This record gives sequence, C-alpha cells and structure tokens, in this order.
Amino acid sequence: MLETLQGHKTNRPPLWMMRQAGRYLPEYHQVRNQAGGFLQACYTPDVATEITLQPLQRFPLDAAIIFSDILVIPDALGIDVQFKKGYGPRVEHVHDAKRRQKLLQTDPAQVIEQLSAVYQAIGQTRGELNADKTLIGFSGAPWTLAAYLFDEGPSKDTPNLRAFAYQEPQQFEELLTHLAQAIAHHLKAQADAGANVLMLFDSWAGLVPPNLINQALLKPYKLIYQQLSDWGIETGQVLFSRNVRGETYTLLDKELPQNVAFGVGHTTNLVQLRQQLPNRVLQGNLDPAVLMTNVDTALAHVDNLLTHMKNNDGTYSNWVFNLGHGIMPQAKPEVVAAVVDRITL
Repeated sequence: MLETLQGHKTNRPPLWMMRQAGRYLPEYHQVRNQAGGFLQACYTPDVATEITLQPLQRFPLDAAIIFSDILVIPDALGIDVQFKKGYGPRVEHVHDAKRRQKLLQTDPAQVIEQLSAVYQAIGQTRGELNADKTLIGFSGAPWTLAAYLFDEGPSKDTPNLRAFAYQEPQQFEELLTHLAQAIAHHLKAQADAGANVLMLFDSWAGLVPPNLINQALLKPYKLIYQQLSDWGIETGQVLFSRNVRGETYTLLDKELPQNVAFGVGHTTNLVQLRQQLPNRVLQGNLDPAVLMTNVDTALAHVDNLLTHMKNNDGTYSNWVFNLGHGIMPQAKPEVVAAVVDRITL
C-alpha cells in the first residue's frame, strides 16, 4: 500500500476494506460482547488490538486499520457520546451557544491525553503486525463531526448544521477550525504511535451544498494537512470525502497536497474520476452491497474494476482496492474471502 501511495507501479493493487474488522465477523461479536460497550472496546488496548488483527488472521489483506471510531474526538473534547445497541451513536448537541462556547474553550491538544488508549492500541498492533503490512490510523473530518453535533443523524440531511453555517458563518468556521486542530493532534499522535497511513473520514461530505464547499471542506482539510506537514509527519495520507461531486474533486485536487490519496464512494464513476485526476492516487470504490451477494456475482464486479483500472503494461498504479463505504453487517465472509483471493493470488 505504501508503494502505491508513493506513486510506484505494482503487479496488483493493494487491498484493504473499510470496516474490515466488524460486525460481519463472528469472532468480532464474541470479543465485543466480552468487552462491554462499543466505546469500552475502543478504549481497551488489548481488545482494540485483537479486533484490529482479526481480519488479517482470516484474509491476506495488505493493511490493518485500528479499531476505533470517528466520534472519539468529540468524546475527548467533553461532549457526551453514547452508543446504544440498535440505535447507533447518540451525541450531545451544541445548538446552545453556551454549550458550544464550552466546547470551543477546550484545548484541542487534550485529545492526546484523553485518547491515550487508542495510541497504546496502535503501538501494540504495530508490534504484532508483520513488517510488510500497513497500519492505518484515522479520524473523522470536521464537517462530519459537526454534523453529529447538530443533527439527530447526518443521514437526515444536516438541516440544523447548514442553518447554523448560513446564519452564523464566523461561528461555523470557528467550530470547524477547533475540530480541525483537535483532529490534527489526534492524527499526529497516531503516527507517533506507529501508524503508517493516516485516513480522514468525511462520511457526510456529499451533503455539503456547493456554496459551503470552501468553508466546510476545503479550509479545514488544508488546515489539517498543513499542520501535519509543519510537524514533519511523513505518513501516507488518504482523504475520504464520500459522495462529493466531480467539480469538488477537481477543486480538492487543485488545492490539496499531491501526496493525499482520495477515497471514492461507490456512487462515483471511478473510471471517469481516474481520467479526470490522472495523477492522484485513488482508493475504492466497490459497492459494499456486492459482498452481500454470492461469489460469482462479487467476482464479476471485482474483475470489471480490475480490468478498467489496469495499466496498458499489465501493472497497477494510483489505485488502492477498497469499498465505496464500510462493510455491511450482512456481508458474507466467504464472499469477502473470494474477493481477497481474486486480487492477492
């Protein structure tokens, strides 16, 4: 994976899958149930390490991604975050100006102390992981984290966050800047702990209206990547701005460092995007629903991607094989195994 992120050609694309350690694996449920709640599992280094390594014990994947969650950032900044079985995350809102001001008065660097268990898990995982395997650390991006802070669920179209951005643009920018600073500290600490690649998940970037792209996405991204550069962080970088439009990709390609790979959602035409951004490393974009089908169906989709992304000389470059979003709980392990074998054997 590191070779591809550095622009080198390889005989096959590197492979890992978002949420590869998760609910589709029976061994995950066993460990998770023993750990208690979801956040308890994230904050217990031995448990997080075990869950992180589970998919690599099953499949010859090229990378592990640390078992954690994007919402550890607001949790570390004093926001009440709870995961209730069957309901997903419940996050304390900051509609109230006093509550929002209390958040803004927190020190962004405090995440390093509050999330020490995450960094310990990264160190343990790196120690147990083979040297030829990449370890990925990650964080949620400012817009996506803010969406949880303002709306019951970002899938409901973030009306409260958008209204706040329009009515209070200065306060909106202040909030996203504060989150970006905390994110940068979190990513640096993960790199220091042993992560080879840092990934930024902006899962709800596709909900950003065109007139908010600069404030909601571009400026926070640039702040994070500039801060990491100033700190001398030289890990691989992946940005997953899920389901953004073609013109947004063009803007990001123009404004962001060339060493930042772009994750691609499954609703985007990957072949067209590669033609649009020939020099940018891309990651994705197999539809996760394919892994809920059968082996023959899944392999047909994989072969189609492999054919279209292969270079004329039979090599691969500027592409990391992945999904367009996380593995679904209904994914079939035997189908995942067949897909991995098709690429790696």
